Formats: sequence, structure tokens, C-alpha cells
Amino acid sequence: MEKPISIMIDETKTNLISTINNSGLPFWLLEPIVKNVYQEIKTLSDNQLRADQQAYKEFLIEEEKKEYNKATEISEETE
Repeated sequence: MEKPISIMIDETKTNLISTINNSGLPFWLLEPIVKNVYQEIKTLSDNQLRADQQAYKEFLIEEEKKEYNKATEISEETE
């Protein structure tokens, strides 16, 4: 069994908080660091969404082609 996503999320939050608390940096220095990390994550997330949308669009097109071919075969068989 793979580790459930809820556990992965909880562990990630715990690790991030621990890293921040153990960094020894004041919060006014941590703020821009966390902001930059967030921006990088947001960019990667947006890229993944676009890739997923494109892959799904291509999947739907392929499925539509399969259905068309299947319908064409059935039509030809009944002639």
C-alpha cells in the first residue's frame, strides 16, 4: 500500500514547520524566502495543470476517434 496522501501532507507540513523553527532565522528574513518558495511551487503547479489539461484533451480526442471508428465498423458490417 502506498502512503495515503493525507499522511504525506501532514508529514510535509510538520517537516516545513520544523525546518523553519530550527533555521534560527528571524521571521522577517523567513518571509521573503517562504514567498519565493511559494511562487516557485505556484509556477510548477500551474505548469502541471496545463500539462494535465493538454493530456486530457488529447485523451478525449483519441477516445472520440475510437468511438467514431467503432461506429464506422458497425455501419460497414450492417451494409
